[in-house]
Formats: sequence, structure tokens, C-alpha cells
Amino acid sequence: MKAKFHICIFICFTLINCSDYLINEKQAGSLIINLSSNINRTIMPPGGSTVVSYDIQGMGPHGAQFLYSNITTNRIMITSVVEGAWSLVVYGKNSDGVDLVCGSTSIAVTKGHVTMANITASLLNVSGSLSIVLNWVEQVASPIVEASLTPVGGTPITLDFTYGYKSAAYANAQLTPGYYTLVIVLKDETEFVWGAADAVLILPKQITTVSYYTKITIKPPDLFHTENGTNYLPVFTERWPSFSVPEAIRTLAWFGGGSILNFTKITNTNQAFEGEIVRELVYENNGGWWGLSRSFVIHTNSYIIKRINMNAYWNWNMSFKIKGSPISGTNVIAGIQSGNFGDGDNITKMWTLSDLGFIGTGNWETLTTNFSTTVNIDWPNMTFLFLIENNVNAIGSDTLLIDDVYWWIESVNHGVPNTNVLPNSIPNKITTNVDPAYKISYQQTKFVPAYGKVLFVVGQDKINIPHYYNTVGTSGGLASYISIATNDGITNDHFNTGDNIQNVDWLVQNYPNTVAQVAMWMVGVARYGVDFAGNTTNGQYDYVIDTFSEWAKDVNIPVYLRIGYEFDGAHNMLDPTEYKNAYLYIADRIRLINNVTNVAFVWHSYAAEPYNGHTLAEWYPGDGYVDWFGVSIFYGQFIHGFPSVYLDNVINMAKDHQKPVMIAEATPQGGIYPDDYRTWNNWFVHVFNYIYEKNIKAYSYINADWAQLGSPTWGNTKLQDFPDIKTQWLNEINKSRYLKQSPTLFSELGF
Repeated sequence: MKAKFHICIFICFTLINCSDYLINEKQAGSLIINLSSNINRTIMPPGGSTVVSYDIQGMGPHGAQFLYSNITTNRIMITSVVEGAWSLVVYGKNSDGVDLVCGSTSIAVTKGHVTMANITASLLNVSGSLSIVLNWVEQVASPIVEASLTPVGGTPITLDFTYGYKSAAYANAQLTPGYYTLVIVLKDETEFVWGAADAVLILPKQITTVSYYTKITIKPPDLFHTENGTNYLPVFTERWPSFSVPEAIRTLAWFGGGSILNFTKITNTNQAFEGEIVRELVYENNGGWWGLSRSFVIHTNSYIIKRINMNAYWNWNMSFKIKGSPISGTNVIAGIQSGNFGDGDNITKMWTLSDLGFIGTGNWETLTTNFSTTVNIDWPNMTFLFLIENNVNAIGSDTLLIDDVYWWIESVNHGVPNTNVLPNSIPNKITTNVDPAYKISYQQTKFVPAYGKVLFVVGQDKINIPHYYNTVGTSGGLASYISIATNDGITNDHFNTGDNIQNVDWLVQNYPNTVAQVAMWMVGVARYGVDFAGNTTNGQYDYVIDTFSEWAKDVNIPVYLRIGYEFDGAHNMLDPTEYKNAYLYIADRIRLINNVTNVAFVWHSYAAEPYNGHTLAEWYPGDGYVDWFGVSIFYGQFIHGFPSVYLDNVINMAKDHQKPVMIAEATPQGGIYPDDYRTWNNWFVHVFNYIYEKNIKAYSYINADWAQLGSPTWGNTKLQDFPDIKTQWLNEINKSRYLKQSPTLFSELGF
């Protein structure tokens, strides 16, 4: 696999004498080189695959040359460049100083022209090493390790392990650099015991070490906790497939009416590896059920067999991802079946996909639902089924992909019978624990609150922000929107459907001692047929960038600019290369040409399935151009206590690049439920928990009635309209950790 390093060289020349090797700077052109890397992160050597510095060498006419070593920025300017033919070579090194990649190209520099050179640098063709060590706790009578290592697009390599006491090991020092898939299974003769699947990166002249330490005895979740000597049921959550024991996951299929069920993704149902598509389902007309079940296996010598009599409520919840066409909206039913089969204590609840909000766009859609019931639960025999049914007498057929199935049960009163307690009648508490891994020393950034502080921002227009200030409280920042294609909304009123009235300057002038968080709209040519990114880089929108730059210098406050916000969202249809080029152009024009120093650049991901399957790193413009990472959190990015893999990916990438994270847009999509704490418990609490855990440094909440903005399905999220939710909100947001409007705010941000 090639790791691409794009080097863009812009050279401006005046007429010179060809015999000059070094010339006066007033007569010479300039050379600007952009450097970036898109190597993905996975199991790799300690030094990692991140290129942290570059060596660049140029050989020109008549012996002219240059050499720049240990370049740590993403762009450098080289002066006094001679006209003529040049050969360029670049080496990229990791944090251990090991060369990872090399690339070269030739360019012809002509006077008075801007020359661009693109270099694709590949991993050095020098062998790397792999070391695998597997240890297990319990004795396995006849251990057999079956493992394979498969290069991308290549043939699997069978790995031969050597065995020790409760251990096995493998080593190979002659592997070609690149990405591999490692699959490893431990058996006791023929019986499956344990398994795993991981992505592995082999780098030149380095050792990649993979270590597994596993307990063979897999126990079920600890279903009980004790308070004052009494066993209670906690809130129980689970995501699957994530089980590697034979009895943990099984496939159930009921056939009827000629239904055809075709399972193609997991051939061995005893092994379900994390992140793998659960099943592909092909259905035809008439009835028939298909489902996956998870059974609790509780042994009497390990756990107390206990039957819980619930005369109060259980909240049953389900979430899953699905991809299909509109025909499945009413033809397919999804649901939950759970309980103790055979004793009458079963529950079944079903919905059509349309009931759950399924559209059938052909892209992944996340569907969620919940309901309440009373049921007696015998935990040792508990089984949960995720069911898909072809509706009886439905016309047509479809192929569905299903993934990321979550389910969770909430015991409203921890197993204490109380028919007066209703679901979500009590607000959940926020967890304030911080993961030490996210206490980061930030690099190449600006306007970051101190540790333990969070900048609070409210949005998102000239109408709703004053409503928040008048009825709820203040904020440290104000969120608003502009476009790369027009300077409307910067210093004048501009109405935009979905965003209401925008006027960045009006907000700044009317709410002093606050910062501006500004989103600059830009979408791909596939969205509306207009090449906004291309028009940016060819200078067509320079007047917009310049207007914004002059405004930013005039107000002289911290400004957080989200260029092409939600760049990776399928709704924006942005090509990664075009986006990066436009982003770099905008940033350079603001910072280098217009000399603006009070703008922090926010790289804002939608934190959902990326457009056209691109990797997140493909959109990254480089550490020297990103001051902050940003994410959106609605319902698809955060599923009732489970952050999506896409959200976690962005947060972890920010950690790797030592950048602060801003929740740049957040609102409980679908609106706040009235009369109970459902939305507080299922959205607000989990978002605040995430802010604490991941050390998020800024939080922007959209306080709006979306129906008034032309998006009725997003509901009303105005806190002032829901007194109980507002009270809980103020209990948290009024803590001193949240930075709000204050004469000292700018100094607290290092401005």
C-alpha cells in the first residue's frame, strides 16, 4: 500500500541569468511546499506511522541545490530559487527519526509562472519485523494457534507459532512494509477457545509487536450490585457482535411463505469480530423471520440464580445501522423479542422501518427506538433477540445491510417494585471522571482554555441567541454561519433557510466580552453543480475571504473559523483533495496574505460515516493548518451512552495530533421530549459525560426551535421551553468550569 504525501510547489520567478546559482532575493521567486500524510493508525511500532519531520532536497541547473532537514511544519517557503529543471526528493521520518517514506519528482521552473509539483511518496521498500505473543490464564489441554497475515490485496500468509507454558509466539523479520490483516484463533484441539482480528502495519526497519493476554473462562456481565445488603439490577447496556465464545451469539431463522434469507457476512456464527457487518439479508415477498440472539450463560458456581419480580417499569432500547432502498420502509419490520422463553414471561415489540425514521438513501442510517413494559425477568435464562421480518404480503424484494446493533435495558427503580415510578421521572447524574489519556499538552494551536475549563458557545442566529440570553443565561461564545461564496452575513443581515438571520458583526457588537465561532459553508460540486472548492482556489471568492479578514482584524477578538464545516458528511459531498486545497488556500490568504492573527482554524468533522467511504485522514490539511478539531453531536453520533466509532475516531485522531476538541454543533436531534427527563437522560447527560471523559475544550449548543428554521423533524431544542430540563442544564453549565461572557474571558483563552 502506498502512503501518499502530496507536495504542492508554487514558484514565482523574475527574469534571471541562467548562469546564476544563487541570486538576490529581489530577483528570485519563492518556493512553497505543502506536506501531508494519510497513513492510518493501527497496531504498529512504538515510533508510529506519523511523519513528524521531513528532509527535502532539490537539485537544479548548473549545480544549484538546496537541502532542508527536520522540517516539522506542513508548509515551508524557499527563496532564491533558480529557473530551470529541478529534481526534488523528500524523506519523511517518524518520532524515532526512522525514515518511513520516500518520493521524488522533476519539475521545470519557468520565469513568471507558478509551478506545482505533486509527489506521491511510498513506504520505503525495506523489510520490517513482526512479533506476536499470545498468553492465556487457564490451562488448555492441547493448544493449537491458527493464524494468518494477509497483505492488502494479497494472499494470506500462514503463521507457524512456537509454544511455551500457557503461551505461543511468532516472529518474522522479513516482511514487506504495508498494511496487513491479522486473524488469530486459539483452539483446544478442534474446539474454539478464543479469537481476534486486527489491522497491523509493518514499517521499514522497525518491529511491530502484537500482544494478547486473555482469560479463557468468559463470564457473563455482572448483573447485580449491592446497596445496604440488597441486590439490585443496574442499568444494563450491551453492543454486539463483540463475543468470541461459541455460546455467546447464535443465528435464529424462521422460514415461512417462501421467504429467502441469505447470510453472507459471517460464515461461522461462533466467531463475531468487532466492527464486522452483522449480516446481509436478502428477502422476498410474504412472511418469515430473521434474528440474532444473545443469551446470558450464568453458572450456579459463579453467580447467584435469582429471579427479579418487576412490578414497575423496564425501559427497553434498541439501536442499529441499516442500509437499503425505500422499498424496505414499509415492507420490513424490525423489533425486540426478549425474556425467558417457555415460561410466558416474554416481550415482543415490532416497528416498520418507516416508523423508526428509515428513508432508504442507500447510505447507512442509524435507527433507534425504545418502549416500556413490566415483565418478570429470570436473568440466568435471559435471551435477547434482534428481529427482522418481511411484512406479510409485502410486494418486492430488497437487500439490507445491518451493523452496529446496540441494546440496553434501564431498570427505573433498580428492581424495587413501585408502580408509582414512571420511566425517566428522575434525572440522571453526570459523571465527571476524566480519562488521563486525554490530558494533552496541545501543540500548534491557539485560544485554548486551561485544564478543567471549557469554553461554552451558544447558537446559532440573530433571533435565537438573544432568546437564550434573555431566558436562560450567558455564554462565552456566539455561533453563526457565513458562506465562502458571498460576504453576506458578515457585517449585514442575511436570511438563510435552516439558519435564520445571520449577522456575525451584530452579535459581536451586542454581546461584548464574548468570542465568535463562525462556520464557513462550502459543499462539493456534486451537491448543487457548483464547484465552490475550485472557485475558491482559483481566486473567485477572494473578496469574501478578504472581507472576513478585515472584519476579524477590526473586532480584534478570538475568532474560531470552521472552514467547510462537516466536510466529511455525506450531505456535503466534498472531495477530500478539493476540500484540502480550498482549506489551505483560505487559511493562507487569511493568515499570510491578510496578516490576520486572531483567527483559530477549526477542522470540523461530521463524526459520522464519511462521504464515499473516504478515511478521515484524507481530509486532514496538516497540523500547521489546524488549531482545533471539531465534531457534531446529534443523535447519530451519540447513541444513548455509546459514542459512535466515527465520533471516537475523530477524538482519538485529535489526541494523536495533540489538538484540542470542540463540540462545534450539538443539539438533541428530534427535539426535547416534554413532561419527563427522557431527553436529559438519553442525550444531555451522555454528552456532558463525554465532555468530561475526553477533556473536550469547547461546547457549542444550538438552542432553537428547528420547525421555525424549516427543519420540523429536528424538533424544539430551546431550553427555555422545558423548565425541568432547563434546571438540570443550569445546574451543570453554571459551574465555574464553563467559560462565559466576562471581562477576563480573552485572557483566560491566552488572547
